[in-house]
Amino acid sequence: MAKYNLNNIKKNAGLRSKVGIFWFVNNNIISFDRDVLAGEKRADAPYDHMHVWDKMLKGYPSLRGKDYYNVPRGRVTLVDGIFNILIGSDIQNSNIVSKICKEYNIPRDRYQVIIDEHYETQPVDPLMSLIMDNEEFDENEAA
Repeated sequence: MAKYNLNNIKKNAGLRSKVGIFWFVNNNIISFDRDVLAGEKRADAPYDHMHVWDKMLKGYPSLRGKDYYNVPRGRVTLVDGIFNILIGSDIQNSNIVSKICKEYNIPRDRYQVIIDEHYETQPVDPLMSLIMDNEEFDENEAA
């Protein structure tokens, strides 16, 4: 069974490459991943950001009040032996990509970065936050 890597602790670091989803929080990669099995040429993790968000909130309570898409995020997959790092343009940065490669133990010559608008970080909408938190909203205050 796959493990959750909430504390960013790497046991057996360097043994296997991984695939999965991640968020970028406080300059750290927070990953939910699985090992790539020997001989796999295509791999993805069964996780999606929306369904794992509650687990993230348990480990990072400072993120409460945000939705999964309000925090920079991405995914690592393996297709035909090449790792795809899918991220939004808002975190397209060589330092962040290096951190992702280190976290997922991706060989230097076996990855490509794919900018995917699906992973663009969305701003927090104060009105939607109030509605989702079941708080009263006064339209006159908002104006």
